[in-house]
Amino acid sequence: MSRLSTRLLSIGSLLIMALMLLLPAVAMAQSPTDERGVLVGVREDLTLDATSSASVVVGVQGNVTVSGHARLVVMVDGDVALLGAAASVDTLVAIRAHVTLGPGTAVGTIRYLDSTITQDPTATVQKTTEDIKGSLLVLGGVLGTFLVLLYLGWAIAVLIAGTVVAAIGPRQVRRMARTVSNEPLKVLGAGVLGFLVPLIVGVVLFITVIGIPLGFLVLMTLGLAAFIGFVAMGVWLGDMILRRGRTPVEGRPIGSAFLGLFLLLILSFIPLVSFFVGWFALGTVTLTFWRALVGRDDGDPTPVGAGPGPGWPGQQPAWVPPPLAPQPGWTPQAGWGQQPPAGPPPGWGQPPQAGPPQAVPPQAGPPQAGPPPSWGQPPNQQR
Repeated sequence: MSRLSTRLLSIGSLLIMALMLLLPAVAMAQSPTDERGVLVGVREDLTLDATSSASVVVGVQGNVTVSGHARLVVMVDGDVALLGAAASVDTLVAIRAHVTLGPGTAVGTIRYLDSTITQDPTATVQKTTEDIKGSLLVLGGVLGTFLVLLYLGWAIAVLIAGTVVAAIGPRQVRRMARTVSNEPLKVLGAGVLGFLVPLIVGVVLFITVIGIPLGFLVLMTLGLAAFIGFVAMGVWLGDMILRRGRTPVEGRPIGSAFLGLFLLLILSFIPLVSFFVGWFALGTVTLTFWRALVGRDDGDPTPVGAGPGPGWPGQQPAWVPPPLAPQPGWTPQAGWGQQPPAGPPPGWGQPPQAGPPQAVPPQAGPPQAGPPPSWGQPPNQQR
């Protein structure tokens, strides 16, 4: 922020606080019929002649000359002068200004901050001249305490709500957290889209007027997505600390969520850290939502159509012949005692049949002629 912007912001804040402090004093007086109401000048000069009066006169970076009567005069970063015996002001507020009280002028109360006052011996200040720096310090302390308590309450609510979300949907939260480590570039790209697309859609809906309710819904959805992503980032950080990079165990990540969210709330005071946390949070939610929308389940590390590993549990073991010797003259069928065809059966990716097929136990007497009827066939798949 530039020096000029900082200065204008501070001036505006002081002006608002001054008006809040002094508004009751203005409201107490009766309103004469010849008053000109409120005069405001920004980077221009204002003049109130001897035959006129005003309720409020506000000047910013200009000059204000009062020859008549004003109930409240506020000058910010400029000069204010009371000239003539008819000049009188009930309350004068000067902020970074120079005040000149001419001969015979009268002021009820002067309140100033970083200002200078030049007073003629015949000019009178009927009540008090008060430096409002102390009042502003007290007001700043009260406001700062309020903001700190508000942030603490918000942080506690985030910790509780985030832990509850992680306990309700542990599988979904861990899936989103896993994308941060496995696919960081995709998460960053999805974060850009997850922020820009809802924002543009929301602005367009607001422009159409009739879509304002939907615009609010889009913005609320964006905030909810950011919160869920923040919880996922907390689980990811908590797992990294508690598991030290090892694969998280199954279960509800309550401890990881609480620890990670607590650390993220502390680190969020650093602007750059909070920016990247929000970016990754939106990205992981957007990427997970898109994959669920197109029907891709990133929780299964085996791509669709890939062959099984060496120890694929769906393969049948080699058939073991009965322990009793076959009868003389018995001839085995083709493929007797051989392994079944290599490779997975059609429909690979479905849960395999629980356990290998059971061989028919030998019966008393001569053994059966050949292996079981279904031997060598692909196992039935449970759909």
